[in-house]
Amino acid sequence: MALRDNAAVRTTEAALGQVRQEVTALVKGLYGQRDALAGKLQGLETKYTAARTQNPNADLSLAREALDALKAQGGEIDKQLQRLLSAGQTAPAAPSAAAAAGRPPIPERFQKILDTAPKITVEIKDDTPLAEALDTVATATGLNFVYAVSVQCHALSFTEATCADILRAVTESLNNQVCFVFRDYGVLVTTPDDAATIPGATIPGDVPYRGEEK
Repeated sequence: MALRDNAAVRTTEAALGQVRQEVTALVKGLYGQRDALAGKLQGLETKYTAARTQNPNADLSLAREALDALKAQGGEIDKQLQRLLSAGQTAPAAPSAAAAAGRPPIPERFQKILDTAPKITVEIKDDTPLAEALDTVATATGLNFVYAVSVQCHALSFTEATCADILRAVTESLNNQVCFVFRDYGVLVTTPDDAATIPGATIPGDVPYRGEEK
């Protein structure tokens, strides 16, 4: 049931994303049309004003009609933009990657550490054990990392980086072979396969949760 629900959420998220892309393209197109129309209107108004100044008695009714038509066209574009932008403001937000994976958001106490703890400068050499590589992060943040997997890191270098950036970079450099699960006791470092049966928020956020083993 959970897998079906997650699949449905991902399908909905993809559909919403497609709609947003289409609306964004429409809005960009309409802004382009409006800018082009504004330039054309300004040029025609300048010519109209100059013609009236040079010859006050000239019949400029056709030019006036053309100006009015351009203004009406601009008004219609503004209405379309207003409708699209209003729809975008009231459209339901797409589920987050964590929600799509059946995961909760990262708890606030962890999120504060991830984003606002002292910035970290560290150089990780090639083939450094992951536990050793994250020792500087643990010391700087006070996070308790619990390792259920032993892997060697690739070379990485960070200057004034947040804890969140470092953890994301580590997972990406290891081709997402490891992930971080936020538990009451700290941060569990494990594989995505093992994490699938462990509840809790994760980095990366799209690690699927299939329910606890029975």
